[in-house]
Amino acid sequence: MRSRSGWIVTACLSLVFAQACSPNAGEAPDTGAAAATAANATEGTAALADRTADAEAIRGMDQRWLRAVVGKNVDSVMTLYMPDAATLMPGQNPITTAEGRRAAYRDMVNMSLTDAQITTLGVEFSDDGTMAYDYGTYSGTMTPPGAPAMKDRGAYLNVWRRTPSGWRMVAEMNNSSLPMPSSASPVQR
Repeated sequence: MRSRSGWIVTACLSLVFAQACSPNAGEAPDTGAAAATAANATEGTAALADRTADAEAIRGMDQRWLRAVVGKNVDSVMTLYMPDAATLMPGQNPITTAEGRRAAYRDMVNMSLTDAQITTLGVEFSDDGTMAYDYGTYSGTMTPPGAPAMKDRGAYLNVWRRTPSGWRMVAEMNNSSLPMPSSASPVQR
Protein backbone atom coordinates (compact mmCIF):
# COMPACT_ATOMS: atom_id res chain seq x y z
CA MET A 1 0.00 0.00 0.00
CA ARG A 2 1.50 3.39 1.00
CA SER A 3 5.22 3.61 1.69
CA ARG A 4 7.26 6.35 3.37
CA SER A 5 10.87 7.31 4.59
CA GLY A 6 12.53 7.24 8.05
CA TRP A 7 15.71 9.33 8.06
CA ILE A 8 14.28 12.03 5.77
CA VAL A 9 11.26 12.27 8.03
CA THR A 10 13.51 12.65 11.08
CA ALA A 11 15.43 15.44 9.33
CA CYS A 12 12.18 17.10 8.29
CA LEU A 13 10.72 16.86 11.77
CA SER A 14 13.92 18.28 13.23
CA LEU A 15 13.65 21.24 10.83
CA VAL A 16 10.02 21.83 11.75
CA PHE A 17 10.64 21.73 15.49
CA ALA A 18 13.94 23.64 15.40
CA GLN A 19 12.19 26.57 13.75
CA ALA A 20 9.45 26.60 16.39
CA CYS A 21 11.59 28.29 19.05
CA SER A 22 9.93 31.11 20.97
CA PRO A 23 11.54 34.39 22.17
CA ASN A 24 12.80 34.71 25.76
CA ALA A 25 9.95 35.49 28.15
CA GLY A 26 12.16 37.74 30.32
CA GLU A 27 12.87 40.34 27.60
CA ALA A 28 11.22 43.75 28.02
CA PRO A 29 9.20 44.87 25.00
CA ASP A 30 10.18 48.09 23.22
CA THR A 31 7.77 51.00 22.72
CA GLY A 32 6.66 49.80 19.28
CA ALA A 33 5.96 46.25 20.49
CA ALA A 34 2.17 46.66 20.66
CA ALA A 35 1.95 47.76 17.02
CA ALA A 36 4.33 45.00 15.92
CA THR A 37 2.34 42.41 17.91
CA ALA A 38 -0.90 43.49 16.23
CA ALA A 39 0.74 43.31 12.77
CA ASN A 40 2.20 39.88 13.53
CA ALA A 41 -1.18 38.63 14.79
CA THR A 42 -2.78 39.67 11.50
CA GLU A 43 -0.01 37.97 9.50
CA GLY A 44 -0.26 34.87 11.72
CA THR A 45 -4.00 34.60 11.06
CA ALA A 46 -3.40 34.88 7.31
CA ALA A 47 -0.64 32.25 7.49
CA LEU A 48 -2.94 29.94 9.48
CA ALA A 49 -5.65 30.32 6.84
CA ASP A 50 -3.10 29.50 4.12
CA ARG A 51 -1.97 26.42 6.05
CA THR A 52 -5.56 25.28 6.48
CA ALA A 53 -6.01 25.42 2.71
CA ASP A 54 -2.66 23.68 2.24
CA ALA A 55 -3.63 20.96 4.73
CA GLU A 56 -6.82 20.34 2.76
CA ALA A 57 -4.77 20.25 -0.46
CA ILE A 58 -2.45 17.62 1.04
CA ARG A 59 -5.39 15.53 2.28
CA GLY A 60 -6.75 15.78 -1.26
CA MET A 61 -3.43 14.58 -2.65
CA ASP A 62 -3.65 11.49 -0.42
CA GLN A 63 -7.11 10.74 -1.83
CA ARG A 64 -5.87 11.47 -5.37
CA TRP A 65 -3.06 8.95 -4.81
CA LEU A 66 -5.59 6.34 -3.64
CA ARG A 67 -7.92 6.93 -6.62
CA ALA A 68 -4.99 6.62 -9.03
CA VAL A 69 -3.75 3.35 -7.46
CA VAL A 70 -7.23 1.81 -7.32
CA GLY A 71 -7.80 3.00 -10.92
CA LYS A 72 -4.46 1.45 -11.94
CA ASN A 73 -3.26 4.79 -13.33
CA VAL A 74 0.48 4.84 -12.70
CA ASP A 75 0.96 8.05 -14.72
CA SER A 76 -1.36 9.89 -12.31
CA VAL A 77 0.48 8.45 -9.31
CA MET A 78 3.80 9.69 -10.70
CA THR A 79 2.60 13.32 -10.92
CA LEU A 80 2.45 13.49 -7.11
CA TYR A 81 6.22 13.00 -6.58
CA MET A 82 9.43 14.96 -6.97
CA PRO A 83 11.66 13.02 -9.42
CA ASP A 84 14.16 12.13 -6.67
CA ALA A 85 11.61 11.33 -3.95
CA ALA A 86 12.40 8.50 -1.54
CA THR A 87 9.89 5.64 -1.51
CA LEU A 88 10.29 3.00 1.16
CA MET A 89 8.06 -0.04 0.77
CA PRO A 90 8.14 -3.02 3.15
CA GLY A 91 10.45 -5.78 1.96
CA GLN A 92 12.13 -3.61 -0.69
CA ASN A 93 15.24 -1.49 -0.98
CA PRO A 94 14.68 2.29 -0.92
CA ILE A 95 13.56 3.69 -4.26
CA THR A 96 15.01 7.10 -5.16
CA THR A 97 14.41 7.36 -8.89
CA ALA A 98 11.31 8.06 -10.93
CA GLU A 99 11.92 4.90 -13.01
CA GLY A 100 12.18 2.73 -9.90
CA ARG A 101 9.02 4.26 -8.42
CA ARG A 102 7.12 3.77 -11.70
CA ALA A 103 8.14 0.08 -11.76
CA ALA A 104 7.12 -0.42 -8.11
CA TYR A 105 3.73 1.19 -8.63
CA ARG A 106 3.21 -0.71 -11.88
CA ASP A 107 3.72 -3.92 -9.87
CA MET A 108 1.39 -2.63 -7.15
CA VAL A 109 -1.50 -1.78 -9.47
CA ASN A 110 -1.24 -5.20 -11.11
CA MET A 111 -2.57 -6.52 -7.81
CA SER A 112 -6.23 -5.61 -7.67
CA LEU A 113 -6.82 -3.26 -4.74
CA THR A 114 -10.29 -3.33 -3.22
CA ASP A 115 -12.03 -1.83 -0.17
CA ALA A 116 -9.11 0.61 0.09
CA GLN A 117 -9.16 3.52 2.50
CA ILE A 118 -6.75 6.22 3.62
CA THR A 119 -7.49 8.32 6.69
CA THR A 120 -5.25 11.34 7.21
CA LEU A 121 -4.82 11.89 10.95
CA GLY A 122 -2.70 15.03 10.82
CA VAL A 123 -0.84 17.52 8.65
CA GLU A 124 2.02 19.65 10.02
CA PHE A 125 4.08 22.40 8.36
CA SER A 126 7.52 23.94 8.66
CA ASP A 127 7.41 27.53 9.94
CA ASP A 128 8.17 28.92 6.49
CA GLY A 129 5.44 26.77 4.91
CA THR A 130 7.71 25.19 2.29
CA MET A 131 7.66 21.67 3.77
CA ALA A 132 4.94 19.56 5.35
CA TYR A 133 4.31 16.06 6.51
CA ASP A 134 1.09 14.12 6.89
CA TYR A 135 0.40 10.83 8.57
CA GLY A 136 -2.52 8.48 8.90
CA THR A 137 -3.83 4.99 8.45
CA TYR A 138 -4.56 2.79 5.48
CA SER A 139 -6.41 -0.43 4.84
CA GLY A 140 -7.38 -2.55 1.88
CA THR A 141 -7.21 -5.91 0.17
CA MET A 142 -4.72 -6.72 -2.59
CA THR A 143 -5.05 -9.73 -4.85
CA PRO A 144 -1.84 -10.62 -6.71
CA PRO A 145 -2.42 -12.41 -10.04
CA GLY A 146 -2.94 -16.12 -9.36
CA ALA A 147 -2.68 -15.76 -5.58
CA PRO A 148 -5.15 -15.42 -2.71
CA ALA A 149 -6.27 -11.99 -1.53
CA MET A 150 -4.22 -10.32 1.21
CA LYS A 151 -5.80 -7.90 3.66
CA ASP A 152 -3.57 -5.23 5.13
CA ARG A 153 -3.87 -2.23 7.40
CA GLY A 154 -1.26 0.05 8.84
CA ALA A 155 0.08 3.55 9.10
CA TYR A 156 1.83 5.89 6.67
CA LEU A 157 3.89 9.06 6.67
CA ASN A 158 4.41 11.40 3.70
CA VAL A 159 6.80 14.35 3.45
CA TRP A 160 5.80 17.13 1.03
CA ARG A 161 7.58 20.14 -0.54
CA ARG A 162 5.82 23.21 -1.87
CA THR A 163 6.75 23.78 -5.53
CA PRO A 164 5.56 26.38 -8.05
CA SER A 165 3.17 23.72 -9.40
CA GLY A 166 1.82 22.73 -5.96
CA TRP A 167 2.72 20.22 -3.24
CA ARG A 168 4.90 17.29 -4.33
CA MET A 169 5.97 14.30 -2.26
CA VAL A 170 9.67 14.05 -1.38
CA ALA A 171 9.46 10.96 0.86
CA GLU A 172 6.95 8.28 1.77
CA MET A 173 6.92 5.20 3.95
CA ASN A 174 4.44 2.85 5.57
CA ASN A 175 4.24 0.01 8.03
CA SER A 176 1.70 -2.73 8.38
CA SER A 177 -0.14 -3.16 11.67
CA LEU A 178 -0.56 -6.89 11.01
CA PRO A 179 1.89 -9.50 12.29
CA MET A 180 4.18 -11.15 9.78
CA PRO A 181 2.82 -14.42 8.38
CA SER A 182 3.88 -17.49 10.35
CA SER A 183 5.14 -19.09 7.15
CA ALA A 184 7.94 -16.52 6.95
CA SER A 185 11.28 -18.30 6.74
CA PRO A 186 13.80 -17.56 9.47
CA VAL A 187 16.95 -15.73 8.39
CA GLN A 188 19.80 -18.14 7.70
CA ARG A 189 23.24 -16.97 8.86
